[in-house]
Amino acid sequence: MERLTEHSKSDFENIIYSGNDEIAIVKRLAAYEDTGLMPEEIKELKSQSEVLTDTVNMLSPLMMENSKLKDKCDYWELEAKKYCTTLGEQKIKTQQLECEMCKHEDTGKCEEC
Repeated sequence: MERLTEHSKSDFENIIYSGNDEIAIVKRLAAYEDTGLMPEEIKELKSQSEVLTDTVNMLSPLMMENSKLKDKCDYWELEAKKYCTTLGEQKIKTQQLECEMCKHEDTGKCEEC
């Protein structure tokens, strides 16, 4: 931010605004007052913003890694379901084959196989 004022070197109570338009200074003051915040509150918000920025920067790579891991998990889940389907089909075929060879086929007890 470009300063419109500066502190006197001998006394911090005196503010110098040499070379700056008084209207620009008053407009800047009005904009500051429109925020409804005190300087301490602005400093605290700035500090919190820096902490949040650091947190987001730290979490961003983890979120990307999490997304990649989820994709891998989804892939392997689909592969497992395919495998289970194949096993299920094989089991059904095996049961049908056993049933065809069952000696109880004509007696109605074949359903017990």
